Amino acid sequence: MTSPDDTREFSAEENAHKAQHTENHTPTEPEPSTWQSGWATLLIIGLNVAVFLLMAVSGVNIMLPETQDLIAWGANFKPLTLDGQWWRLLTNCFLHIGVLHLAVNMYSLFSVGVLLENMLGRAQYVIAYLVCGLAGSAASLWWNEATVSAGASGAIFGMFGLFYGWVTTSHRLSSAEKKAQLASAGTFLAFNLFMGLSGKIDNAAHLGGLAAGIVIGLLVSKWHGAGAWRPVLAGSAIALALAAVLIGNSTNDVKAFQKKMEEFSGIEESVLQQWASAQTVANASNSAQMYEACTVEWDKAMAIAREVEGYKLPENMHAFTVLLVDFCEKRGALLRLLQQATTNNSIEVQSAIDSLNTELEKVNAQMESLTD
Repeated sequence: MTSPDDTREFSAEENAHKAQHTENHTPTEPEPSTWQSGWATLLIIGLNVAVFLLMAVSGVNIMLPETQDLIAWGANFKPLTLDGQWWRLLTNCFLHIGVLHLAVNMYSLFSVGVLLENMLGRAQYVIAYLVCGLAGSAASLWWNEATVSAGASGAIFGMFGLFYGWVTTSHRLSSAEKKAQLASAGTFLAFNLFMGLSGKIDNAAHLGGLAAGIVIGLLVSKWHGAGAWRPVLAGSAIALALAAVLIGNSTNDVKAFQKKMEEFSGIEESVLQQWASAQTVANASNSAQMYEACTVEWDKAMAIAREVEGYKLPENMHAFTVLLVDFCEKRGALLRLLQQATTNNSIEVQSAIDSLNTELEKVNAQMESLTD
């Protein structure tokens, strides 16, 4: 890929003069090496590789790291990030989930990074890269509930988005040149977004970084004649503002669920104690009153179960809440039957109690299988 700003149109006379000048003069300065022209990109790649090697030395699996290892090293995880560990929005951009993930991302970064570093200027490029990474992390935080997110993909998507936004609106390239430049970037974006549909890749981070990059790229294309600082800073400010909106609208339903379950456990313990007491009371009237008190208290647990069922939770946690509602309904019906049995312990009532106990055991076993 070439820089839009390096492509100019010459008249026939100018082209002939340029060709004659090239034939008669040997360049006195060699083309700068990648180490000279792209050292910021190489430094970013080096940081990613260094973090990966440190993880490997510490015992983290280089092919498929454990979730807890990724969290320990700074992955983006909503319950922790929203709980004050904001540094995860940036640190996760330098972590990778296995050596293949690292290799693909670093190759992609190298292919576009050196080019953009020379197009924008080194400092502006680094700012844009970090901003796109943060925007991707913010989008992931807003979209996902309990996904452990890591990788430079959001920032890299941002670099391709920046290039895309710049090239598509640049008047310095012909249509044929634009098509050639955009083909490789488009292939990368389409392939990675398609792979993200598998559910194992954080497409929210990809799209967040991509959007931030496009915003910066469009502004660079519009204002590049005035220097790269103004458009990059303006685009970064817009991207960060949008990221802040996403973070501000991110709700931590997982943490709320955990707190509600603590409250639920307290109510359940109280009900079970009253239930045990009701079974030991000889007086039928007193026993009935105690069962009624259990039922009233259990209605509070039922309300919690129905509330958490509406939370935005990971699939297995949501499945647990569905079972919890069923469990609460059956236990509530059982308590009412036990109250009825204090004055009418007929065969029909006892049979219904036995049936509900059997059903409760099955539901409880299903709930336990989801928490193992």
